[in-house]
Amino acid sequence: MSRSSLRRLVVGLLASASFALPGCIKAHDDATVTSDGSGHYGETITIDLSAMKGIADAIGAAMGGKPDDAGMDGDKPAPEEKKDDPLEDMKKEWKDIEGLEVTKATSKEENGKVLIEVEAKFKTLEAYAKATGIEMNAELKKNDDGSWTLRFFSDESKEGGDKDAPGMGDPAGDMGAAMLPMFEGFMKELEMARKLKVPGEIVETNGTKGDDGTVSWKVTWEDIKKGHSLPAQTVTFKGDGLALKPFTVRREHKGGGMGPK
Repeated sequence: MSRSSLRRLVVGLLASASFALPGCIKAHDDATVTSDGSGHYGETITIDLSAMKGIADAIGAAMGGKPDDAGMDGDKPAPEEKKDDPLEDMKKEWKDIEGLEVTKATSKEENGKVLIEVEAKFKTLEAYAKATGIEMNAELKKNDDGSWTLRFFSDESKEGGDKDAPGMGDPAGDMGAAMLPMFEGFMKELEMARKLKVPGEIVETNGTKGDDGTVSWKVTWEDIKKGHSLPAQTVTFKGDGLALKPFTVRREHKGGGMGPK
């Protein structure tokens, strides 16, 4: 099952939890932003292939998959599935991002896991928001006092979420909540971490401030279970000479996958 196909299934069935990547994943993102919004970032993504298969099988069972659909009727062989390359999927998405220069992009598979390593430069903070593998909506706005607020959020997060997205009070959300235990064994090691160095002084954040002027966030499976969505990540900062441009990035299904709008 491809990266985008599995992601669509998970997002569709667990509508109350916007998983951005497939299977049991660990994504670590480290970015530095300068006063004009340019900067650089590095990212490592580890995908557990056995967990991906486990989730796909669980989804198939939940959807009432038929034996002949899986090629198990004794007469009809299962169709050969093309092996997907997550890195190639990411490269296709990067092509449409203006102001992004990828300087390193490698992928290797060993011990049942795929390790992706990325390094890139960006001309604008918006380009970074579109490129990062921790796929969330993003918004940068200037406040009345001259400070800037940067937010990363899912459609279902309590902060800045989409009011029309399925939630815990509707049938789709109820189904997603009921299915969460089914994925426990495959998702329990999920971890998505973002570390960001913003220009100027950090005024307020719901993340963890570091001594080096950075702010970081980490999302685990336990966080997903508690809130049924990816928690919003917010930081407000200020400084002299900041030449930033406000933007909004909305993630949407695009050509069968998820991508920036």
